[in-house]
Amino acid sequence: MQRDTSPVSITGKTKQPIMMLAYRVPHLQKMDGTLPYALDVLSTVLDGHSAARLSKNLVRGSLMGTLHNIGFSYRDEAEIRRRLSEITPQQVQAAAQFLQQQNAIYVEMLPEK
Repeated sequence: MQRDTSPVSITGKTKQPIMMLAYRVPHLQKMDGTLPYALDVLSTVLDGHSAARLSKNLVRGSLMGTLHNIGFSYRDEAEIRRRLSEITPQQVQAAAQFLQQQNAIYVEMLPEK
């Protein structure tokens, strides 16, 4: 099943091309939802450390560039850590399926000529 990724190309003051693949995800508005935490765990698996899958396979394996990840913060960090520790593998799989159902936003920024 192919999804429309709505590519956007722009030019700007950059020395190297930049590529971004982004997804719209729900905001963390209250502490009782599990999807934002499951997405955070999934993000850590994919790009949270030097042995993460994307970093290992794309950055170091293919020398394609660097990866950046944006997460969330909350005033009660102990509560966040507790809730993250309660996320199950099934919830992380559900988060991955949630992302697959979303339309990705692809942005390519090219150096000015």
